[in-house]
Amino acid sequence: MDTSIFLTAENIHSQLSSNQVIGKKVFCYHTASSTNEIGHKLARSGAFDGTLILAETQTRGKGRGEHVWLSNPGENLTFTIVLRPNCKPAQTTVLSLMGSLAIADAIYKMHNKKPEIKWPNDVLLGGKKVCGLLLESAISGEQADYVLLGIGLNVNQKVFPKEIESVATSLRLAANRAFSRAAVLSEVARHVEKRYLQFKANNSQSILEDWKAYCTMLGKKITFLHNGMERTGVAIDIDDYGYLRVRVGATALMLSHAEISNVRF
Repeated sequence: MDTSIFLTAENIHSQLSSNQVIGKKVFCYHTASSTNEIGHKLARSGAFDGTLILAETQTRGKGRGEHVWLSNPGENLTFTIVLRPNCKPAQTTVLSLMGSLAIADAIYKMHNKKPEIKWPNDVLLGGKKVCGLLLESAISGEQADYVLLGIGLNVNQKVFPKEIESVATSLRLAANRAFSRAAVLSEVARHVEKRYLQFKANNSQSILEDWKAYCTMLGKKITFLHNGMERTGVAIDIDDYGYLRVRVGATALMLSHAEISNVRF
């Protein structure tokens, strides 16, 4: 394999030098267990707000729930950002939506075609998944000690495994051209920083309103797993904490991203 296509910490850091927070400290690995696992270790050791961990290959890449994240080395971006938002645990769901919003903003800027967001944090192009996010946190008393924003973005991959080829895509497939991964990472980090600074300035309402402009499932019939059972309802709205309001028959439910999975619409 041509390792010259791999990103380096020095290259990434130079691309992000104008950022105030995101990417001021960068760790880059050819192979790692998972960037979120490394993120937990670094955060517990005092990693700075905005520390970025990238791996070309993950041996235990994680998606939401029991899902794994599959990615070809040298073609995509798999990374984690350590955040220290100084917020209450209930507010961390907004950070998950913030991440998907930043990705959607960046893709729209680079590709000039509007992506969609599926609650809570899948980003779609042409109805297929181009990016997934995994948010994990550590709670200390009434505060979130740190939050990990794990991002898997399909950039230049052209062929996907049979089991996901009908539901997965990449920037390259959607735009019919190759992308510089360093430039994509820089654009994503710039938008994450913009939205994160909004969050830290107590401007979550702007984040939620802008997020809803990308979310095409609101107002539609959805199917999802809840407490081990498949249920059907209508996605009505999200609240100030990013919880999904769903009407199931005559009952209105407020659901967190941890309570439901396999959302389809």
